[in-house]
Amino acid sequence: MSLRQIRAESFRLSILIALVNEPSYRMNDSEIRTVCAHFGNSMSSDECRGNLHWLETQGLVTLDSHTGYTIAKLTTQGQDVAEGIITWPGVKRRRA
Repeated sequence: MSLRQIRAESFRLSILIALVNEPSYRMNDSEIRTVCAHFGNSMSSDECRGNLHWLETQGLVTLDSHTGYTIAKLTTQGQDVAEGIITWPGVKRRRA
């Protein structure tokens, strides 16, 4: 597995964990980047949006655009991945 793939999988898990810890299960991309940086996963705006779009294609989040921000909302399946109940190809496995 390439370093690029390892980073992408780690970013995706961090995004899902950020969303599962938000009471509304939704955040904008700027907030997600800030929270993920606290997890040690700093990413550019382009990396964040790219990973959000990948997560959307997998059905793990839904996306909505508002005035320059992308708002992500966790799906039930995304919550299961974030909580480590299920694993998902392309997303780092959550450790207990």
